[in-house]
Amino acid sequence: MHWNTHDRLSGMMRPHADPNVIYRVNRAMDNPDPFSMRMYQTRKNLGYTHTFDVPGLRINGHRAPNHNWMSAMMTGYMNGGKEGMYAAAANYLMQTS
Repeated sequence: MHWNTHDRLSGMMRPHADPNVIYRVNRAMDNPDPFSMRMYQTRKNLGYTHTFDVPGLRINGHRAPNHNWMSAMMTGYMNGGKEGMYAAAANYLMQTS
């Protein structure tokens, strides 16, 4: 498993977390699956694209679908349950700082 900066920092924030969950959640947030893309498109069509968003975070295209609080928590839960939500929160907070 190749650990990047987000993986290492998430591991430091939650030292007893399963490293595989952190890895899966971080990959899922940066590489959205078809469900995430569809959820993003639906929110966009309903006018909720920027709900729970941090201004200026979506400069890069890969951050559009999964880098807001609501979709980060859903992605975390789908990929690791409660522990995945912690990993998603850590990833999201690192992106915003």
